[in-house]
Parts: sequence; structure tokens; C-alpha cells
Amino acid sequence: MKRILFIAALFAAAAISTPATAGKKKDKKKVQTETVEQAAPVEPVVVLADHNDTLNYAAGVNATRGLLQYIQNKFGVDNAHMPIFIEGLKEGLDKADNAEFKARAAGYQIAEVVKQNILANVDKEIAGTTATFKQPIFMQGFFDAVKGDSTVFTLKDASMYYQEEMTELKRVRDERYKKENEEWLAENATQEGIVTTESGLQYRMVKMGTGAVAESSDKVTVKYEGKLIDGTVFDSSYTRTPDTSTFSPKQVIAGWNEALTKMPAGSVWELYIPENLGYGSRQAGKIPPYSTLIFTVEVVSVSKAAETAPATSKNNKR
Repeated sequence: MKRILFIAALFAAAAISTPATAGKKKDKKKVQTETVEQAAPVEPVVVLADHNDTLNYAAGVNATRGLLQYIQNKFGVDNAHMPIFIEGLKEGLDKADNAEFKARAAGYQIAEVVKQNILANVDKEIAGTTATFKQPIFMQGFFDAVKGDSTVFTLKDASMYYQEEMTELKRVRDERYKKENEEWLAENATQEGIVTTESGLQYRMVKMGTGAVAESSDKVTVKYEGKLIDGTVFDSSYTRTPDTSTFSPKQVIAGWNEALTKMPAGSVWELYIPENLGYGSRQAGKIPPYSTLIFTVEVVSVSKAAETAPATSKNNKR
């Protein structure tokens, strides 16, 4: 509420400081029509008796620039509920200095943060572990801490307990996921057409091209799609415009580097990259730690790095 009032005040100040056409006479009927077009009037339209009335009315209208879009985007208030918003705004203006009202308004704003951010983040952090997120118990701890009730936990003790427990839960989760990926790779290696290199990279040749083969410093243009062993797609050039990406093999993960320096232009391969040739134990966007990466890669073209002649010195003696 305070944020909205602050924004409205800024807009009002801007309106008063830029006279523009505010001082011009306005047709009373026209003012009424514009008001009806924006929203159904909550109360009878004001009669503008003189230039000063018109100036003040224009300043009020001008102060709403950007406000409707803000409250719709930020708070999800649609046009049908605008009268209720206006009632709340009037109440806020009347009680802006009331301590009880300010406390309740702050509660509304923090509720939005809790609902949209905090609950979702904690739920996401616990997901995949042997623990289960229970919102009512979580909120009880939240409320008790806000009230200063440390019967069960002090803030310091709760933080320490939560961090230690989550560290262990994530360790167990990651070990289980790592083993699952290793078993998947071992099974995949037995499938027909799969080649396993010395590094552990696995690939299947869908199509063998006849073009140039890149070295690490060359530029390679590719189309690709990447997914996890459960089929989750985490990246795809095919969803973008253009649908190609260009880079040097040395700029990407080890599994890609090795594959791109084996694939002639025109090739389409399926790559099965173990975590040690991918992102290892770190989270990479949507990719969990210890993930096997499955890529379909099409090498569109290879651009050889320009050969640079060695620099010579006038003092060089051959």
C-alpha cells in the first residue's frame, strides 16, 4: 500500500510540474466522457466550476499514468475489481498514519513475497530429497519467529539445524542421482551402435558427414537439443531464431569438445556425456549436479581458424 501511495505521489508531482494543457478550459461533458471510458465511476462525476478545479482534476488524472498497468501486473487486479481497489486506496489515504493500519498493510505486502517467492523456493530446495515440504508447519515456524517466540528454536539454532539437515539431505539425493546416471550409462553402452571412447564419452552416429573436421580453435556451427536421462529437455537451438549456434570446441564442456573434433561437417550424432565430461557436481541452470547429458548434435559447418604468420623482428638473425 505504501509503495502504491509513493508512486501515486511521484506521478502527481510530475503532473503539477508540467503544466502542458492543464490550464486550458475543458468541456465539462468531455471530462465526464473520458472518466467513463477509463472505468465505471464509483461516485457522481465532479462538476468543474472554474480553471482551478480543472487544473486539480487534470493533475489527478495525470497522476495515474502507468498506475493501472502497475497494479494489474504487480497485484493481478483486473478491471472488474477496480472499485474494490479504489475503496482500499481511499481507506489507505485516510489511515496512512495509523499504526494498526500500517501493520496490516505491511502484512499484505509480505504475504505476497512469502506466497510467490519464499514458499516456492523452499519447496524447490526440498524437492527430490527424502523430506516433504509441509506448508502449514513451515508457516507456524515463520509466525512464531515473527512473534519472537523461541520456545522451539531460536533463529540461530533454527538456521544451523536447517542448513545441516539440508546439506545431508542433498548429499544423499545427489549420491542417489549420481548412481542412477552411472547405471543408465552402463546400460546404454550395451546398446547397438553405441561407441564408447577412452574418456567415457558415448555416441551414436545417426548420419556421417563428409565435410571438414574441426580442431579445438576452429569455429563450428551446430544445431542441437539437450536433455536429461528422464527425457527433460533443458536446452534446444531449434526453439530459437536463428536455430544455430556458433563457437569453438574449446569453449564448451569436455564432452562436446571431444565430439566436435571427431564429427565431419554434415554429421548428426547422439552424444551421451557422463557428468565428469559435463558439469560435474555443480548445478548448471536446469541441469542437476551429476547429470548425464544427452545431446542430438548436427554439425552444419566448420570454419577453419585463420593461420597467423609468426611475428618477425628486424633484429632476428637466421
